[in-house]
Amino acid sequence: MKRFLFIVTGLLIISQFELRAQESLVASAGSVITVESGAGLFITGGIEMQKNSTLYNDGSIAISKTSTAAADFTDHNDKVYSYGTGKFIFAGTGSQNIFSVNRFGLIEVNNSGLNLMSDIRANNWYLKSGKVTTGNFYAIVSGTDEDAIQAGISNSRFSLSWINGNLRRYINPVAFNRYLFPVGDDAKVNMAELDNLSYKPLTGLQYVDASFGAKPGNDAGLNIRTANRYCASVSNGGVWRLVTDAVPSGGNFDLKLFVDGFKGLENKELGILQRPADSYMASAWTLPAGNSLFAADRLGRYISENNLSKFGQFGVGIISMVTPVTSYVKDASLKVYPNPVIDNQFYVEYNGIKVNAVKLLAADGKTVACNFKIQKSNQLKVSLPVFMAKGIYTLQLDTDNGLQSTKINLQ
Repeated sequence: MKRFLFIVTGLLIISQFELRAQESLVASAGSVITVESGAGLFITGGIEMQKNSTLYNDGSIAISKTSTAAADFTDHNDKVYSYGTGKFIFAGTGSQNIFSVNRFGLIEVNNSGLNLMSDIRANNWYLKSGKVTTGNFYAIVSGTDEDAIQAGISNSRFSLSWINGNLRRYINPVAFNRYLFPVGDDAKVNMAELDNLSYKPLTGLQYVDASFGAKPGNDAGLNIRTANRYCASVSNGGVWRLVTDAVPSGGNFDLKLFVDGFKGLENKELGILQRPADSYMASAWTLPAGNSLFAADRLGRYISENNLSKFGQFGVGIISMVTPVTSYVKDASLKVYPNPVIDNQFYVEYNGIKVNAVKLLAADGKTVACNFKIQKSNQLKVSLPVFMAKGIYTLQLDTDNGLQSTKINLQ
């Protein structure tokens, strides 16, 4: 039978030694628990703070799950205060839940998973093992030090423990040059990193909210290109949302996006694309201001972009070279209308040739399915698929005089 240690309208002070309790600890209304600096409290069955109870921790409190029973931390108080500067360790062989409106000193995660049942605020987070699943809540790092969230020695690049959901970091760009955001999904971490912050510090904001998840929408309507390069698609590996409490009034930052676990990017040039945080439209993707497709990364541990000034949703653009179309004539006269093309159909007029076939090529040289019908001896009608990306296409006519070619602009 499970046993409980009740603290009933009294005072429990732990000082200069470790109290090991195999029971759950329940603090009733009016009771006060104090763990002083250098002291420790070890609980295997969880802690429950009933309303109007108080907990102060300047030492160490370990809540360890060693059986199938719950080993959670639940604070029913609605009075907001700080627990102190001490450490709360969530450890063991299973997952644990945490609920509180109060501020922790340091939270250490070393279990099979920590589930947030409310926003959880701590000055520092130390992640050793087990992902922190936030749901609709936030893991909040209130300390502004660069290392206010750290990975344990064996948690290389946060691969064993990360924030699965929403991470909020308070920042001080004047004092600290870099901030890590170890966010990911249920399966893996895909970290974001703000760099070079002290050169032109961001102003007018307090914190950055970060998350990583599936890419909303598809690539229909994506139209980003330069003279000889274009963005063919945005990787389905996922996107990052980096949102601030206020629009920065000045400054800029460098951004690194870690693409560990992304598939299909080998031997490709990549670039960071940006759109509004909650957008799902492919046409909303843009190059970050001041950047171009000419500065593209090859796949490595991360891709990067410099001198950004705006936050939002960020994705991995897959960049290709424009393939010039050749092997078409002598002086042919082709007229396309309307051009730009609307409503996914257009007409072609020609003189002195016989048309045998029609081919439509995308900017990467790939053939796009289309239907054509000869209207009269010098005119044909071309019908396109309903869902086609906007952009420049090449129309090729296979005639008895060879290939004839012209450009169309699909809008």
